[in-house]
Amino acid sequence: MSSAPGTCVLNVVNDVIYVEVTGSLSKWDTHTFTVNIQSPGIKKVVLHLKDTVGTIPTPERKHTLEVEALEEIEEASSKLQAAHAALWKVYKGTIGIQEMFTRVTDASARLDTVHNKLSLLKDANDSQDGARQR
Repeated sequence: MSSAPGTCVLNVVNDVIYVEVTGSLSKWDTHTFTVNIQSPGIKKVVLHLKDTVGTIPTPERKHTLEVEALEEIEEASSKLQAAHAALWKVYKGTIGIQEMFTRVTDASARLDTVHNKLSLLKDANDSQDGARQR
């Protein structure tokens, strides 16, 4: 197994790009990356996932994720309260919609971060439960 995650473009042949990804930590079925190709036309990207890392974190890592998630939940809650107050000000006409949009976007980003960490913990628990049932 690879100890350090990495990505390497193995080959580009005509309109096909072969990408090798090692040390993947995710069981998610969606992966995002950016490709900037100067030549016109549709390109096909082939991902080769290898040396994937087990999704069961150590107890220390699980504890760290739980603590981080709780801290981020508190921060997201605070940002949502600020967004709520700003929304009321927009309603009353004392602040602009741009400031309100910024606050809501910030709170939403916090919640996405929390969701990702909690999903990782859930996946780890599901993996452990599945291993126990076998």
